[in-house]
Amino acid sequence: QAQVLAEEGDPSYPFFYWADVGCTFLFLIELLVNMYGYFFVEFWKSLWNIFDFLIVVVSTSSMLLDFLGTTRLPGVSVLRLFRAFRVFRLVRRIRSLQVIVVGVLASLPGV
Repeated sequence: QAQVLAEEGDPSYPFFYWADVGCTFLFLIELLVNMYGYFFVEFWKSLWNIFDFLIVVVSTSSMLLDFLGTTRLPGVSVLRLFRAFRVFRLVRRIRSLQVIVVGVLASLPGV
């Protein structure tokens, strides 16, 4: 597996499970407020907003599939990996970090 998860029965499992649920819920609420604040049409004009939308949708979908017990479906572990990209949502908030990420992405086609 690409990541180490606390397993059920592990004493730390409830903490990490509820932290994951809480962060996903907060990101979902923030996304909805952001969409409302930009009056929906303006929201889609920013690539950072589209990135936020994709990460929240993937995180929410992955969590829903876990909740429904369909973790054995192919590709669900890949969806779970995308949850890690929630950290990159901070890039939008921290201007200097945004400059670094844009620079790194711009250099990738040359590699």
